[in-house]
Amino acid sequence: MKFLYGPEQGTWVATPHADLEARTVARKILSADVCISDLDDTDADSPAKEIAFKALGTSYLSPRYLGWLAATAFQYLGHGKAAESAAWRDYIDTFLHNNPQGLREVVDHFTPERVEATLYPGVKELYGHLAATRVYFTRNIPPVAKLFEQAAGVSCHAAEVFHKAQAIEKFNHNFPHFQRYFVKGDSTEDQEMVEVLQFLVKMNRIESVVSCRRLDLATDITGPWDIGVPKDYRGLVALL
Repeated sequence: MKFLYGPEQGTWVATPHADLEARTVARKILSADVCISDLDDTDADSPAKEIAFKALGTSYLSPRYLGWLAATAFQYLGHGKAAESAAWRDYIDTFLHNNPQGLREVVDHFTPERVEATLYPGVKELYGHLAATRVYFTRNIPPVAKLFEQAAGVSCHAAEVFHKAQAIEKFNHNFPHFQRYFVKGDSTEDQEMVEVLQFLVKMNRIESVVSCRRLDLATDITGPWDIGVPKDYRGLVALL
């Protein structure tokens, strides 16, 4: 691992690749024609977790909610972070789908001020530097994805995406004119998406991909990610 920027005042850009240089990363990011980014825990502290653990769309006293909590805790014991996706999908299906009042409660909770305050430092500035089409691939529900899309300066979103490797293959098939990808994420599912795109580069179906993982510790950066950043994107903005 080496730093391409910082560490300085809580922000940095790290890479696991000894031969990767800052100017190469900057060139690839700025020349990307599409940016695919996760939302929860990548651009902001997870709104999905906030929805679930504030029992939005249901009640702390609901037997169904208490049952969901118990099942989620059990899944975490066996599968850790990998259980998050299944738990969130179950929450959506149980409490938010076909529940207009619950969805309204969620939307009312995420006021413009709350959304703005939730975004990580530098996120809006990063998107402002990009000429690329900016797309959220998120497990979150459409109204929440839309609120964060508007606040962050993202072009559009695909919501309730639970199989990102398949989703990126479909995206590439439907939009073959996008050739230079910039991908951001924080999870194993996001990494699988990066690996699909790296395979497409080898198959000459796309020109390039540059990837950025949101990390808590710089030392956690590993391939296939090109770079890692903390919950402060201002180092990456400065690198550009």
